[in-house]
Amino acid sequence: MAGFPENVNLDVVRPTAELLKLYLGEIGAARDLQVIEGRGFLGLDGTSDLNENTILTAVQQFIRERTQASDFHPDIWDAVVIRDPQETRSQLAKVAGHKYSYRELDDFTDRIEKALKTAPEVSRVTRSGVLNERIYLLYSQARLASYGIQTGQLDDILDARNITLPGGQLSVGGKLVTIDPSGEFKNEKELADVAVATPSSGTPVYLRNVADVTRGYESPARFLNFYTWRDEQGNWHRDRAVTLAVQMRTGEQIAKFGKAVDEVLDRVQKQLPEDLVVSRTSDQPLQVQESVDLFDQEG
Repeated sequence: MAGFPENVNLDVVRPTAELLKLYLGEIGAARDLQVIEGRGFLGLDGTSDLNENTILTAVQQFIRERTQASDFHPDIWDAVVIRDPQETRSQLAKVAGHKYSYRELDDFTDRIEKALKTAPEVSRVTRSGVLNERIYLLYSQARLASYGIQTGQLDDILDARNITLPGGQLSVGGKLVTIDPSGEFKNEKELADVAVATPSSGTPVYLRNVADVTRGYESPARFLNFYTWRDEQGNWHRDRAVTLAVQMRTGEQIAKFGKAVDEVLDRVQKQLPEDLVVSRTSDQPLQVQESVDLFDQEG
């Protein structure tokens, strides 16, 4: 069994579980396997004569040989073998991974970024460490051919529907209004609802009828960010993180800029989960103040 943040789409991780089920059966590691799933977890229920370490070794071998570790879903925790259902919670707690997914960190920091940009003293906010998402189409050529669709036609059909060119500007009352044409896909559901063919029967064939449309992370990840911190017992920890770099507008005072950033962070943090860590790794206003204090002492 393996856990993961609750917002992870089961449709994305379920195929991996199905492959693992076949693999463990092929090598004789387990039998009578069935996929079990729920909010925040997915596992295999079956029978095995092997001990826990041998089963977990087989799982790691599957990841290396059949899925490749770099392509394995980054939000999934380490797998655990559970013999007694009453020990499920305690066993999962031993391998508990990150509570929030990369997608949630993206959403949280996007909210912080937008809030910081409202401060007059701030000129620019950039984020690093965000793991971008992609929409994947899983299909078979035989399935497409049964509807008279060639694989190369999908790109042209989707491009025709996904309008991305600017519509220009319109002068209204002395102001320029940007025309943003509709048609650009906003999510995977809109993509799945695109009609890709119309057979002789007249009933439209939608993309969802010929392909599985799923959302997943960019693979392999181009850049990941981590935050290293020390707890009260002196133990070091390394967690996933997204860094926001906030730049001051030209002509502003550094002290005023720092105060404005603090006020925005205090306000927006109340809208975020209480256990989400928001920490400063570099504080220029404080560094300037410390330099001034040091100068005053020496003077």
